[in-house]
Amino acid sequence: MRRILVLLVAVCTAVFSASLIAQTNTPKKFVFINPGPYTDAQLIASSGMKVGQPFTVADLQKAAQTMIDSGAFEQLEPTLEGPFKAITVTFKLKPVAKEKFLPATFENFVWFTPAELSEGLHKRVPLYANGIPEAGNLSEQVRKALVEMLAEKGVANAEVSALEQEPSAALPTSAWSYSVTKPAVMLAGVSLNGVSADMTPKVNDYLRTIVGKPYQEGHGADTDDMILGIYRDEGYLDAKVENLQRVPTKSASGDLDIKLTGTVVPGEVYHVKSIEWKETPELSSAEFEKANPLHAGDVAARKQLRVSVRMIKDAYKHHGYLFVAVDPHTTRDSATHTVTYSYTATPGDQYHMGNLSVVGLPPEQMKEFQSAWKIKPGDVYDNTYTSTFLRQNTALQSLSGYVGKFEYKADTNTHTVDVTLVFMQARRRVR
Repeated sequence: MRRILVLLVAVCTAVFSASLIAQTNTPKKFVFINPGPYTDAQLIASSGMKVGQPFTVADLQKAAQTMIDSGAFEQLEPTLEGPFKAITVTFKLKPVAKEKFLPATFENFVWFTPAELSEGLHKRVPLYANGIPEAGNLSEQVRKALVEMLAEKGVANAEVSALEQEPSAALPTSAWSYSVTKPAVMLAGVSLNGVSADMTPKVNDYLRTIVGKPYQEGHGADTDDMILGIYRDEGYLDAKVENLQRVPTKSASGDLDIKLTGTVVPGEVYHVKSIEWKETPELSSAEFEKANPLHAGDVAARKQLRVSVRMIKDAYKHHGYLFVAVDPHTTRDSATHTVTYSYTATPGDQYHMGNLSVVGLPPEQMKEFQSAWKIKPGDVYDNTYTSTFLRQNTALQSLSGYVGKFEYKADTNTHTVDVTLVFMQARRRVR
């Protein structure tokens, strides 16, 4: 979603003559009013201007627009004061609220340590220091900087993707997720010591599901977590990998293969001590208790925790909240090896039904469809309604010979959802 903002540039008066616009100025200093979390050095660097470097009013407008386009500021007003050859440039700023900044995760940048990544991005993207705004082009600036950093490491023609990830059980907030898509970074193998006899079959089965797949260690997970997924799912919450080594090798195809080695220290199995959910209009205590797969005394299995988080999200989506962060806050008692889960849900804006488009139905079937379809424009949008309708449409006599698919488009400005349904006649099998 692109934020539309007004850029105000005032230089002594609100109207400029052609000669004044073309006038060259030399900045003596820069002043920033209400800089928010940024330093003067970061702000000057983000503008592209420098003390002593001549500029015109057009250059100033371009610099201000560059800062606005980053998404880090809601408003920006530059003014000039003083003689042309020693002028003071003042920027009056209104930074975007910190709640609209997202953290960044890096999935497979195995060429860098976390410190090297941070240092390289701070150097190339001055405003990155305080996260990445939801809107604006700062996320793209970071992506391009990562490509440059890979090139300096000898990775020519690298491609990097930037995606805004929804909250997950591992990281209960949205985040900008960066991943190297070329060359492909693959997990080629995992060799673990310290695996007990009873866990060996489960570990081997689990490793077969991740080996040969793209290597990832971001968005709330780390390499330990990736390797120890099966241990977490069995309640070994303190499990760790000691002496973890990443061994990268270039494959014949030019991709990068990663082999991991280490020693597993599993710790003890944890059990659930108690579970807390404060009733909300979207999910009552009784509904939560009935649908939640975790109960006091159960093994604190992460796979079941994920199911419970998804259950809460689905309850909110049923009430029009397409985006909701669920935090299964965990209090761990290492002495008794028990955990308490205290769930909280933070929904975004509530969405309502927008336009409905139906393709592929003749008039008679369309008439029956309209009679059966219950959600109307302006109604709270139930995110589960369309898929449920399609699964059950065989109950509608005239639609029994059709199969359907759908797509929806959510408008973040109007908080409405447009739905498109496409029906096709099912092919009959010839015996």
